Amino acid sequence: MTEGVSIDEVSPLIEMVLSPAVEAVADMTMKEEEILFPMSMDKLTDAEWYEIDSKPRKLVIAFLIQASNGNLKELRIRKKKTKMTD
Repeated sequence: MTEGVSIDEVSPLIEMVLSPAVEAVADMTMKEEEILFPMSMDKLTDAEWYEIDSKPRKLVIAFLIQASNGNLKELRIRKKKTKMTD
């Protein structure tokens, strides 16, 4: 813990913020896995799945451009790091 902060001071924060957030993420994940994904498997064509699969890469590139604020050197560094983790 950070010096000067006790577990008694942090516990209410965990209870009020962290626990509900973890619960919400778990609930969303369950809904995606048990409802949304199976329904999507029935409704979407192979071409639509291909399009969906290609979008995250485009979003990452757009995010990197935005995050670099036009600093292309920084963008290239981030792009290399992204490729290394793929």
